[in-house]
Amino acid sequence: MNDGEAHHTAWIRFYGDLNDFLKPEGRDKAQQYEFVNPATLLSAIEGLGIPHPEVYMLTANGEPQPFGHIIRGGDRIAVYPRQQSLGVAGLKPIAPPDPVPATFVCDVNLGKLANLLRLLGFDTIYENHLDDPELADISVRDGRILLTRDRKLLMRREVRRGRYVRNTDPEQQAREIIAYYNLAPQALAFSRCTICNGLLEPTDNPEVLEKVPQRSRENCSEFLACTRCERVYWQGDHYRDLEKTCKRLLD
Repeated sequence: MNDGEAHHTAWIRFYGDLNDFLKPEGRDKAQQYEFVNPATLLSAIEGLGIPHPEVYMLTANGEPQPFGHIIRGGDRIAVYPRQQSLGVAGLKPIAPPDPVPATFVCDVNLGKLANLLRLLGFDTIYENHLDDPELADISVRDGRILLTRDRKLLMRREVRRGRYVRNTDPEQQAREIIAYYNLAPQALAFSRCTICNGLLEPTDNPEVLEKVPQRSRENCSEFLACTRCERVYWQGDHYRDLEKTCKRLLD
């Protein structure tokens, strides 16, 4: 800042898991935000490292405001995540509503998470060649929730729905997303292909069942085929393990 310019200070406090993005010394307390030129709430929030899709409610001096609101010196700003929404009476969420049923697009780092979400029946796009503009475009075009480990991707202005996935272990990532979006009531395990995301339907087509080992054809009576890639699924030796995985994720 230049000495000849008017300096202004506002105070911003982040609640809940929005503190994950802050340095330890700035967490769970109001911190000073100094500025000279007019600043919007959006520029201030993201300037402090918080991706805007993670913000659920937003106030300045106790009044709800949009991201484009211009900050004034002396303002006291409160920024709330989804988990804090029940404790803030009378405020309308600034975040857009989630798609119902929930649909997702995952970045290149989240292939195993995408597989688990598909196992639980959630429509999840994942292709390891998609770049950031393509991922953002899919999220906006289809109204999908963008899941990513890339904070800059989530900060792209066009993105409206998204989550920075905190965990690094795939099962913990899945549990995080299920809890965050309250997905357990929507889960329909074994209804979607984990490879291509296509829907599964019962089949007794002999040509399709030719892909199944003879021993499995003799021991199983029900088969599901992907309507997109024609991959065949049945209750083989691995089925019980997958059932246990689903139970762990949804408990």
